[in-house]
Amino acid sequence: MGPSPIFAHLLDWLQWGQMFDDHVGRGDHKVSVGTRTNALLINIATDRKALYKVSEFYEKMDTELLFGDGVTAADLNDDAFGVCQDAGGSWTMKKVL
Repeated sequence: MGPSPIFAHLLDWLQWGQMFDDHVGRGDHKVSVGTRTNALLINIATDRKALYKVSEFYEKMDTELLFGDGVTAADLNDDAFGVCQDAGGSWTMKKVL
């Protein structure tokens, strides 16, 4: 798993995903926008896969350890990140922070 658990812990400690969830809302999705944002940041920081390959990146990892019970690599696909982008379309970092 490499440095992914360290990045996941750091993002949890910073409450990065929670900030996004508080601002955007959780919606009716299994995996929140904040959790998907964290998944994307971990991928960028450790292996930088194309968006359509992020779920392949997480197939080799314990996603429940990184993101919580019930989260699978299939939940972290390019469609899920598209929903994340749609949800965040109206906000800026100044609004989130």
